[in-house]
Amino acid sequence: MSKETKYEVHFDETMQNLFLDMNRIQKDFGLKRINSIILLKALLEEKNSILYDFLCATTISKNPYKNIIQDCDQELKKLKKADCLDGTEKDFQIILPDNQDPITSVLTVEVYNALVKTISTSMTSDQFDEETEKDNKDEENNEILINSEDLLSIFADDMPKEPLTILKNNGVYLDGLFDYFDLLDEIYNLNEVEGYENEVSSNSEKLPKNLSDFVTVLSSKYKGVSECEILGRDKECRDTMRILQKRGKKNVILVGEAGVGKSSIAEKIAYDIANGNCPDSLKDNVVFQLNVNSSIAGTTLRGMAEERFKFLIEYLEKHENVILFIDEIHMAIGAGETSAKGENDMSNALKPFLASSKAKVIGATTEEEYNKIIATDSAFKRRFKKIVVKEPKSKDVYPMLKNAIKAHEKFHGVTISKEMVEYAILISACFNNTTKNPDRTNDLIDTSMVIAKEKGLKEVTRECILENFDINFEKFKNMSIEEKKATAYHEAGHYLVWRLSSNILKGEKGIAVSIMPAEGYLGVTVFDDMTDEVNINPNRDYFIKSFASDLAGRIAEELFVLDVNSGASADLKNANKKAYTMICNYAMNNKDDYLTFIEDNNYHMINEKTIDYINQERAKLLKDASEYAKGILNDNRELLDKLVNALLEKGILDENDLNEIFSK
Repeated sequence: MSKETKYEVHFDETMQNLFLDMNRIQKDFGLKRINSIILLKALLEEKNSILYDFLCATTISKNPYKNIIQDCDQELKKLKKADCLDGTEKDFQIILPDNQDPITSVLTVEVYNALVKTISTSMTSDQFDEETEKDNKDEENNEILINSEDLLSIFADDMPKEPLTILKNNGVYLDGLFDYFDLLDEIYNLNEVEGYENEVSSNSEKLPKNLSDFVTVLSSKYKGVSECEILGRDKECRDTMRILQKRGKKNVILVGEAGVGKSSIAEKIAYDIANGNCPDSLKDNVVFQLNVNSSIAGTTLRGMAEERFKFLIEYLEKHENVILFIDEIHMAIGAGETSAKGENDMSNALKPFLASSKAKVIGATTEEEYNKIIATDSAFKRRFKKIVVKEPKSKDVYPMLKNAIKAHEKFHGVTISKEMVEYAILISACFNNTTKNPDRTNDLIDTSMVIAKEKGLKEVTRECILENFDINFEKFKNMSIEEKKATAYHEAGHYLVWRLSSNILKGEKGIAVSIMPAEGYLGVTVFDDMTDEVNINPNRDYFIKSFASDLAGRIAEELFVLDVNSGASADLKNANKKAYTMICNYAMNNKDDYLTFIEDNNYHMINEKTIDYINQERAKLLKDASEYAKGILNDNRELLDKLVNALLEKGILDENDLNEIFSK
């Protein structure tokens, strides 16, 4: 045997237990040396084994842990007969705490080299700052702090053939182990705080580094900011803050179309709280924003996303003054899932927390995603109070954007008058009607200022605004007079039937008509939603006139142009959907049968027979609506022609133009 080599090494509890386990395994199998298979078995069997967790995270089918242990046992039994001391082995002495006798273990050269390399790496590692080195390495006693994870890392990096073969035979490859180490560092390195290195604090504004990749402190953006760019939405902000102050179920979901300003409400609340413009119970609160996509980025191994969700929730439970904002919250359903049932996704991880009194979460999503995704998970849905965020009326857009416009002016060095802002509101509605205010007007003003600056102007002009739509004007120029006329009759038909039925159809207000081609449509009639200001009686007369307004464009073309194009497809779809709803949900056909048609998990009322019935009734309703529209259009042909001629002359008619035509 070679001369005994002694190292006085300070092992933490995991390494002490690992050596005790290896000596026990060596004794159980009657072996003379601790070999690399014993080391693999001990690393798998140790308490809170990282190697075992890695197997759980990376194996899709049954965990191979038991098979690996069995294979290790079989190999060790085989080695008993051939095991002998050949002079290459090394003695290794471990000092145990509490004055216990040292343990001297006989190691094979592979295990010995792995230990020596672990010690050497720990001595030279740049992870220790001066204070850590002083605490963990005493130069006189040559003591070094080692844990079992350090040894596992070195062992896995250059694993001997025998244990490596056992793992490969069980479908286990160590390629991803170091990625798993990085994840554990990210999750459990609680001492690293963004902007405050090596400082542990209960202050919720000091974001832990392992959250900083997918969570931002929204409040810090607004501390000391004298003027907020976000104006308006007072009711939505007030309603949200009231819910955040409740004793329980303090979660809100903002639902509205893209561009209406859902995330701006969360930012306005963050600004108000950061500057003390809020109820006393919220003044010490902090608003965080979670990015769902970033939270699952890089989580290639099973269990990695769950660990991130777990740490986030633990952090929120510890810091009850944190309000968490999740934009596109529908993405939480299914995010990070590793099972077909989606049991481990973000939404399921959040549910217990959302049900607690500690949770204060603001979510945001569109109506479509809410109905398609959120509403299908009743347990997730019921944990939120729904607040609908509607598109602002045209008259409310300028007051909402005043501060944002100031910021644009300061950035670009270009000003814009209120008159030009109002013009931008009109033009953006006509050319970008598929997008929503205030976002579409804000974007147009920003771009128009760029154009003005390019032209060397100090103020935005109409030409600067219209230059954004040069391609649309070019398309209009290239349209034949027949195409322009057909589009004019189509849009004028919509507006005329609505206007002469507006005593009933008072839930919307026509504010502009355009025959300028834009993306996705040849012309448009622009309406403001007035449902928050008026009471609507949705009776049969209301629905018939609503269908008539939808169908009037197509009917006007049929009556006066003697031709139709595909531009009415959206109108037809809208009218047919509303007719279907009227029959199935409201039993508003002409029969006194009180029939509605429900189709869900408990009731199945839709079949071939009922579909035929619904289609017959739908056809009758649309026929009644079309007859009403034809009557309006024929009886008011002169007024219709005035609208058409004005559209052919100007291309776009605003509310003043329309009122003038109807006043004569």
